[in-house]
Amino acid sequence: MQRTAFQTAAELSAAIDGLFAEFPVALYYGLDTVAPFPDFQSHDGYEFYYVWQGCGTYIAGNDACALEAGTLMPIRPRMLHKVLQTDAAHPVCRHVLLLREDWFRREGLAAVLPEEEGGFRFGAPMIAPKAERDTADFLYRSIHEELERKPLGFEHAVSGYVKALLALFRRFAAANADGHAEPAASPHLPPEVVYLLQHVGSGFQSPLSLSDLAHKVHMNPNYVSQLFHRHTGYTLRQFVAMKRMHHGRNLLRDTALPVHIVAAECGYNDASHFIRVFRSAYGCTPQAFRAAAAAKQQPASL
Repeated sequence: MQRTAFQTAAELSAAIDGLFAEFPVALYYGLDTVAPFPDFQSHDGYEFYYVWQGCGTYIAGNDACALEAGTLMPIRPRMLHKVLQTDAAHPVCRHVLLLREDWFRREGLAAVLPEEEGGFRFGAPMIAPKAERDTADFLYRSIHEELERKPLGFEHAVSGYVKALLALFRRFAAANADGHAEPAASPHLPPEVVYLLQHVGSGFQSPLSLSDLAHKVHMNPNYVSQLFHRHTGYTLRQFVAMKRMHHGRNLLRDTALPVHIVAAECGYNDASHFIRVFRSAYGCTPQAFRAAAAAKQQPASL
């Protein structure tokens, strides 16, 4: 088994960047512990998170879903996500495949696993039919062995195994769309927490006060914030700020919008306030982050 050794989401993102600098495919194989930090993760690269044993909860985007043996969770680049270990007696054991974005496009993998076709969608869990799980385990293990040993021609072998794995995922999506083993909502989170994850996730650009959010779920403001923190690691105020900052990072990286427009798009009427919160969260100004992101996006070699 592999055990997570990262203490923060920033450490994990830096480790993934380091792996991608060496090769466009990375695999955390046989993980059996959940990261100890409370942060939500968001990093470059496509992620295919496959549970082969145990149970828990996965938060991806604005949704929370149950994890069980056979669950596949596909995550697009820079999508906020987090796994919760909700049953200590049955730890979430999984493989996490990561694919660099430029390689994903260059290898034509979107054609192997087209989004929306056959029910496939990033951020939506799928359950592997039992008859296909041995094949999934074999392909993950084969990728792991190639990346560990790096024998002659391993680059081509890894590419072939990845394409076969994504083709298998397409079958998972089709089976789920046909009503077989449809994923369930997480039974481990109170419905109020699930509702607030969705409500804040879709409405963070609007004014959101703790009292208004508490009113939505008919609870005392302090109690509902404590409840939310108990299950997610964030108070409601922290969660709103995190969603806004994450959206701001994406806009700064992917657009040329002026900072005051980015601030408004994130729900801040005062650009100076946005800049202060951004600097506190990430240790740099929005302008400095944009410059660093542009430098990082220079074409990478295989």
